[in-house]
Amino acid sequence: MVLEVRASELEAPGDIDSFCLAVGDRDAGGGEFARHYLVGEGGVDGLPQTLAIDPGQASTAFAWVRGYRGGIEIARDSAELSFGEGEVALTLARCPGGPGGAPSLVSQAEVPAGSRAVLSIGRTGSAVVAVGEGDSAVLAARGGELDRLPGAAPGAGGGAAADLIAFDLDGDCDDDVVVVPDGAPPVAWRREPDGSFTEIAGALPDAPASRAAAAADVDGDGDIDLALGGEAELSIWLNDGTGRFARHPTAVGGDGGTDVVRLGFGDLDGDGAVDLVAGRGAVDAAPTRVLFNSGTGAFETAPAALPEVPLKVRALLVRDLSGDLFPDLVLGGSEMPVKLYVNRTDGRLEDRSFIALPSVEPVEVASLASGDWDGDCLADLVIGLVDGGEPLSWRGSDSGAMVDDGSPAVAGERVLLGDPDDDGDLDLLAIDGGAALGWGAR
Repeated sequence: MVLEVRASELEAPGDIDSFCLAVGDRDAGGGEFARHYLVGEGGVDGLPQTLAIDPGQASTAFAWVRGYRGGIEIARDSAELSFGEGEVALTLARCPGGPGGAPSLVSQAEVPAGSRAVLSIGRTGSAVVAVGEGDSAVLAARGGELDRLPGAAPGAGGGAAADLIAFDLDGDCDDDVVVVPDGAPPVAWRREPDGSFTEIAGALPDAPASRAAAAADVDGDGDIDLALGGEAELSIWLNDGTGRFARHPTAVGGDGGTDVVRLGFGDLDGDGAVDLVAGRGAVDAAPTRVLFNSGTGAFETAPAALPEVPLKVRALLVRDLSGDLFPDLVLGGSEMPVKLYVNRTDGRLEDRSFIALPSVEPVEVASLASGDWDGDCLADLVIGLVDGGEPLSWRGSDSGAMVDDGSPAVAGERVLLGDPDDDGDLDLLAIDGGAALGWGAR
C-alpha cells in the first residue's frame, strides 16, 4: 500500500514547516511507524510525499498526519487503512470542509466534576482526556456514543486542573498531555499505544506551581517546548526530544511574566519564531502582554503591541480569524466583553471588537474555542460562559464581521472544538459546571 501526504491551499514549505506522519496497527501489540519531517532546508522538498507501507500481519491500521508551523499544529488528517487498497491520501488542508446545517446533540457522558478537557489523537484514534477534582477520565467517541475507558489515565491529585494542554512531547506524532494542577507543579502524561496515559516521572524537574501552559517550538530545533505561567513568574522549558524538559537559562523580560492566567503561542510578527501572549489579571485587572521571541526561546515583553487596557482574562485564543494567515487574538474574562485584536501583520494587534463582533456587552467567559465549525472556510467562535447553559456561537461571514449563530445545542462552560470521532468534521464538546460532557455535531 502507498500512503500519500498532500497539502491543499497551504504552502509547504511556507505555511507548513514540518509534519508528523504515523501509521499504527489497530492491535496495540502490533507495529507502528511514526516520524517527524522538516519541510524545506534540511528536510523534504515539499508536499506531496509518499510512504510505502508493508502491512506485515496487520489487517487494518490507523494513519494520521499533523502539519506544523513553529511547532503549532495548523492542519491534520486521518484515515482508516484496510490493506489491499492501492493508495490512500491524507490531506493537510486550510479548508477541510464539513457539513452545514443546524447542530444537534449526539451523546453525553460523565466526567469528573470541574473538569477541563482536551483531545488527543493516536493509533487508537482520537480520545477526550478530562481532568477534574481529584480524578481524570479518557473517553472515546465510537458508534455515536462517548464511552469512558476504564483505567486509562493516572489520578489527578486532590484539586481541579488550572490548565490542561495536549501536544506531541516525545516525537511519536500522538498527543501527550500536560496537566497544571491548581496550586501544584505541572505533570506530564505520555500516551501509550493502547490509548491509555502514564505519568512521566521527572519530566519537569523543579517546575513551579503554575496557572497556565502553552506549547510550541520556541527554539526552532523541531521539538515542542513549553511555557508555564503563574502568579510570580513565566518560565520557558526546552524539550530534549524525549519529553523531558529543562528550564531556559534566560529569564523572561518585562512585566509580562507576572500575574499570568492564560498563555498562547503564535508567530505574530512573521519572522519565523513563535511569540507568546500572556493573559493576566487573576484578582486585579492587568494589561495582557505580547512577548516577542528572539528565535532562541528568549522572550521580551513588548508593551506597545497591544492597547494598554487592564483586563481580568480567563480565556485566550491565538488564531487567524481574518484569513490572512497571521494569528489574531481573542480574549474573554470577568467583568469584560469578548475582545478581538486583529494582527496588522507586524505583531501589533488592533482592537476590532466593535466592528467584527456581534456584541461588546460584558459577559463572564470561562472558555473559548475556534475553528471552521460549519465548513465554509471561515473561522467561527464558541464562547463558554461561567454560569454554564448554552454557549455563545458566533459564525464567521464573508463581510469579515462575525454573526450570532444561535444556540450550538450543547450546553456547558468549558467548550472545545475538534474531531473526536475522526470523521473529518469539526464537532463541539462542552462540559457543564457539574460532571457532564456533551458532544454536538452539525
